[in-house]
Amino acid sequence: MEEIKLFDAKEIRTIWYEDQLYFSVVDVIEVLTESKNPKVYWSQLKSREKKRVGSEVFTFCKQLKLQGKDTKSYKTDCAEKQGLLRIIQSVPSPKAEPFRLWLAKLGSREIEEQDNKRLEAYRKLKETQGKFKNNVANRGVDDEGFKRILKSGDDEIFNKSDMHQKYGIDASEDIDDYSSELILRGKDFATLITNHNVSSKDIHGEKDIEEEHKESNKDIRLTLDKHNIRPEELPAEEDIKKYNQIKKLDKRE
Repeated sequence: MEEIKLFDAKEIRTIWYEDQLYFSVVDVIEVLTESKNPKVYWSQLKSREKKRVGSEVFTFCKQLKLQGKDTKSYKTDCAEKQGLLRIIQSVPSPKAEPFRLWLAKLGSREIEEQDNKRLEAYRKLKETQGKFKNNVANRGVDDEGFKRILKSGDDEIFNKSDMHQKYGIDASEDIDDYSSELILRGKDFATLITNHNVSSKDIHGEKDIEEEHKESNKDIRLTLDKHNIRPEELPAEEDIKKYNQIKKLDKRE
């Protein structure tokens, strides 16, 4: 997802890639140097550093597609925060230090926003699961049966992988506490679909409700598969309960 960030009232194009925020290098060059042709400046900088060191220096840059002024997308050299700091060291500019400070504040804010989105997705999933539980409780499903239904859905979305083992957590822990925002939202959507269908089709009994929930999760997995996303291959996130506790402490202070 592309976003525009503002430094000193000037636009810097950014894009999220592999869970990291990348910045357009030429945009940063333009901000720091006020060059009329930042692309040429960047090209000359790469050549100069290569001659000085004897090899390519900025290999950490990635060619990512960003929208140009003509609204078309072009492959553009981009760097994440640490790479950008290395580039700035080679650019003499009075704006370098203010830019570093801006980058540090922006980085911490982006991380907090990402955590907030994950926490929001987690809470929404738990709310949806709560409504689902209340619905099926009136349809012949007890607490243990409800746990089995949720487990059957997880088996479908994770392709029957042992996520407790993959995440390196105890069998008694909730895998949702370590799941990414993407997985949390996917499971929430699947649960919403199941809960809707259970009511609209007037489904009763653990077995039939379980089959319905399995189908909902299969559909989510198929959608992710189409985008080359394998839920069981996504890494574990930090235990969300820790972040939730931090947020509660922040509110008290």
